[in-house]
Amino acid sequence: TVLFTERAPWVFMNDEKACRSLWPECLEFAQDKTYIDLVRFYDDLPIPPVIERRERFQTWPELWLKRIVASLHSPFAETLVVDSDVYACGPVLGLFDKWLGPGAHIAITQAPAPFGASRGKSVAFRSGFPQSFANYTERNLGLQVLATGQPETLHLLALLRDVYVRQVNDTDRVAIGNDQSAYREASFTLQGSIVEHIIPAEIGCRHEAGCADGCLVVHRHKNPEMSAQQLQEAKAQALLEKKAAAAAAKANGDLH
Repeated sequence: TVLFTERAPWVFMNDEKACRSLWPECLEFAQDKTYIDLVRFYDDLPIPPVIERRERFQTWPELWLKRIVASLHSPFAETLVVDSDVYACGPVLGLFDKWLGPGAHIAITQAPAPFGASRGKSVAFRSGFPQSFANYTERNLGLQVLATGQPETLHLLALLRDVYVRQVNDTDRVAIGNDQSAYREASFTLQGSIVEHIIPAEIGCRHEAGCADGCLVVHRHKNPEMSAQQLQEAKAQALLEKKAAAAAAKANGDLH
């Protein structure tokens, strides 16, 4: 396992005198870091300059760029890249063996919203592309299985980096919400030389389905172990409790 991180937090978390007395997370870190085989710092990677903030953007633009560059500099022949809210329901080696497989350069899931990162515009953002680009939907970059030992994959990642930098810095003509629109353009450009396998939605699950439905990984913030039915029931119960609390607060206010 390789950890890509900033140097300063890593140094601080390893400082027993400075860190351990402040946060319980420091003790947990000391235990968990035994699973890390190699640490690489973003400070040592060639990160191109990008705008600091963008309106209606999911996070700081540099964060997505760091993930792209870290993937490009992976020391492994095969690399699994996930968002922080991706939960493994069990061993994930099947993602490599079955869904990446021999001959493929990337295995990835379809985005739930086909053009969500492009503000719903199917033809954004590259003039001169053929009409077929309008039918080429976004992928969700929260789960990527990459054959990083293959030069074609590195070419894709390098183009993804360059397209992302161009898009995110062009605040006058490009409206994007994350890095998915950049991957869409890069993979469309190289589709003649890149073999892409789509991980089925029932294996790499997003939003609704959970581990109880047979998912291998679940990409959502809460309750990944729940099935779709259990999640809907929990949401309905939470809504009832919220309404009851609001009604009680209103009644209490009326009494006063």
